[in-house]
Amino acid sequence: MAEAVVPDSLVLDWRRDGGESAYFGSILFGPDSLIWVGDLGTHSIRRFDSDGEELEATTGFSFPYLTGRAADTIAVYDAGSNRLVSIEEPDRGIDLPPLNGEAASLSRQIALMDGAVYVKDARPPVAVVRRLAATGWVERTDTLPGPSWHHFGVLRTWLGKIVSASSYRPVLYTLDPSGGLDSLRLQGFDSPMLARIRAFTIGDVKEPPLVISGVYGTSEGLYLINVRPGVIRIDVFDTDGRIERILQYEEPEPTTFTPFDLIVRSEGDSTRAYVASVSTVYGPLSLEYASHLDRFSFPSTGR
Repeated sequence: MAEAVVPDSLVLDWRRDGGESAYFGSILFGPDSLIWVGDLGTHSIRRFDSDGEELEATTGFSFPYLTGRAADTIAVYDAGSNRLVSIEEPDRGIDLPPLNGEAASLSRQIALMDGAVYVKDARPPVAVVRRLAATGWVERTDTLPGPSWHHFGVLRTWLGKIVSASSYRPVLYTLDPSGGLDSLRLQGFDSPMLARIRAFTIGDVKEPPLVISGVYGTSEGLYLINVRPGVIRIDVFDTDGRIERILQYEEPEPTTFTPFDLIVRSEGDSTRAYVASVSTVYGPLSLEYASHLDRFSFPSTGR
């Protein structure tokens, strides 16, 4: 199915360097229509307009992940304090359930929907999603099927449901407000890492490869980052999980980077994606990181 879809080229409109010590871990449209970026390296929430001009950042966090909007308020998961706080009051918020062991990247994810807070924990022995009231009280716990590593990945809202993506498998798990759990296989997803995923499943390799790092849903479909070396690739699926379009941008020179998150919206007659990426920088004595924010335009043909 993927071979039948001819890839389109993403058009790079601009790139903004995050600066020294930046580590972009999440991205969201703010209530002011600006692009908000959670910067784990500088412990701040940074804001950019659609032309890439940066405005004043908000500080006072330890390790902030943007999780969603409640009315006109942006909620932030502050991983350092294990609390959910608002952008306006980073020193106040609700305590989240204790972590099941030490948190690993993509093992704890937060999403907001209909006044409730959903917390996914994918650490062994089992992966669960807890629904919390606004006070932090646990209203319901749903156990996700299969091994816990299947559920490492982002948690988002889409079409009135909570969507849990798998970072290592082309599968989504959906949870509706009543607690109904379902799965959606991404038909036509292709990756050179699929063979390595199988090798990990049967125990031939020790670590599964990252194949999906970011997901963004709209009323028309789902956009996801299909992780490829040296390429920013966005796969577009319809609401039934079938591949519709492939868009990609190849770096002109070889570089080591991973796109971690994306947001997509229509701006005038164009569809644009904002992608936050992290690069590894090898110094003489240590490994450091650099981040950048890109805006891409989709070609006018197709969706």
